Amino acid sequence: MVAGVSSLTDREKAALRLLLAGHDAKSIATYLGLSVHTVNERLRGARRKLGVGSSREAARVLAAAENPTGNSVSKQIGVAP
Repeated sequence: MVAGVSSLTDREKAALRLLLAGHDAKSIATYLGLSVHTVNERLRGARRKLGVGSSREAARVLAAAENPTGNSVSKQIGVAP
């Protein structure tokens, strides 16, 4: 895995996977049964740990680390391939 990705919590990873699937913070919050504030905190923590400027960039870094060959991506939302 890419340096920094191993420091992400499972909850941060789930939020990033949902973001990568096209959800925004509000729909991630609804899906996970959380407040938008909590989702934004998780995304902020992931950005900080990965040293990136945007949550979408953090989601792409996670996706690349979890699937370095670029093969099939899990269809189940929020679940690692």
